[in-house]
Amino acid sequence: MELLLKVIAPSGQISLLPLAAGRIELDAAPGARYQLIVEGTGQDVAPRVMRLVDDLVIDHLPTPDEIQITGFFTACGESKGSCRFEVYLDGEGVASALVTPGSEPIAAMTGGGFLMAEPGAPASALPVPPEAESAPIWRPVMAAAAGVLVLGAAAGSGGGGAGDATGPARPVVASDNSVNTRLPEISGTAEPGSQVAVTLTPSGGASVRYATVADAQGKWSISTANDTPLSGTLPTGGLPENVPVAVEVVALDAAGNISETSQSTLAIDAQPPAAPTLRLEGAGSGSAAPVLNGGDLADGLTVTGTAEAGSTVTVRLDGTTIQQQTSTDAGGRFALILGGAGLSLADGQHTVSAEATDAAGNTGPSSSASLTVDASLSAVSATFDAIVDDRAPNVGLLSNGASSNDTLPTLRGEPFRAAGERRTTSGPAGWRPDRCRQHPGLGLGVHGSQSPGRR
Repeated sequence: MELLLKVIAPSGQISLLPLAAGRIELDAAPGARYQLIVEGTGQDVAPRVMRLVDDLVIDHLPTPDEIQITGFFTACGESKGSCRFEVYLDGEGVASALVTPGSEPIAAMTGGGFLMAEPGAPASALPVPPEAESAPIWRPVMAAAAGVLVLGAAAGSGGGGAGDATGPARPVVASDNSVNTRLPEISGTAEPGSQVAVTLTPSGGASVRYATVADAQGKWSISTANDTPLSGTLPTGGLPENVPVAVEVVALDAAGNISETSQSTLAIDAQPPAAPTLRLEGAGSGSAAPVLNGGDLADGLTVTGTAEAGSTVTVRLDGTTIQQQTSTDAGGRFALILGGAGLSLADGQHTVSAEATDAAGNTGPSSSASLTVDASLSAVSATFDAIVDDRAPNVGLLSNGASSNDTLPTLRGEPFRAAGERRTTSGPAGWRPDRCRQHPGLGLGVHGSQSPGRR
């Protein structure tokens, strides 16, 4: 036995496609004829021909797994040159089935889509639509029979959606567009009771389509881990990582009207971010263990650093004593004041740790830094009479009230002064503060502290 797919172009040109294992997908060409031909004997074949949204899909084949003619019901409309799909079970004799874009379906599939033909199947296995009292308008009726939903028929002027020619609203995808599992759940909302088709197409890969029904509240969901695809095959292990996955969702109402397509992109990211870098602001910043005195603690502990751009950074002081979160900017930078005003810490060494969680929910390893609190150290003040902006575009002396993009400007004046002592800067460059805070809505604040042995 041999299966062939013959494609006859409007020009009369004929192409023969031998069917091998796997899945075959081709785009519908207006005016083309497609013929599935079974030659030879030895095996019963009952191809199932379905409409899945706009595509014609044929399965129940010994090989290939499936044939999909994409856009058969839209690209091949009457005004564009109608297509024909024919099935020949006994060679090129008499067609056993004929489907065109205008063909009425036999039944609606329980998982979504419509059964258009199933030549070779026992008659008892096919649902028979009830007789209509007048010209039928086909619509799905929720009555299970032989694994499908039987299509009822209603008069053109009847109620219950029989005369409905308005498509449902475009479905909404509400689930996250960045996840850390290769077998995600896709969910959203659509017209209550409508059939929802969800197509997932990894960049450079084959499409996989699922179908479900929106509940009475319009909620729908599909699980790639548990649900069986309506067409296509999910790659081993699930959707590929670090490859954009196109998500297309359409809804089909009871009258057979199709909504506009909802389009989005899904990212599969199972790689946790790297440990953040940390900097603790205090006297001697940049050393292994900055020293804070009572004055520093009154302002809270300023923590800065870098992590994966767009991630959420969780900062902890001494494990879980104090925990705060902040987000990184496009450059991966973050800053927060841990504990806020009036922070109280016992003298001795303390540990600050930080970990980053990316948009997909992956949490990376933590990093840590130490600080020392010594409340016996006196708070000192810095006085200065000039501020020099060293960062373009406004380089030079800053006037009173001016703003600056330089986070480490040069300050000229008296950096430290204890009682009875006056110390001035040496050299024209002045000095730079250990930390400059730019508080929202406030001016530049300069803070210093008297470290051990420093007078």
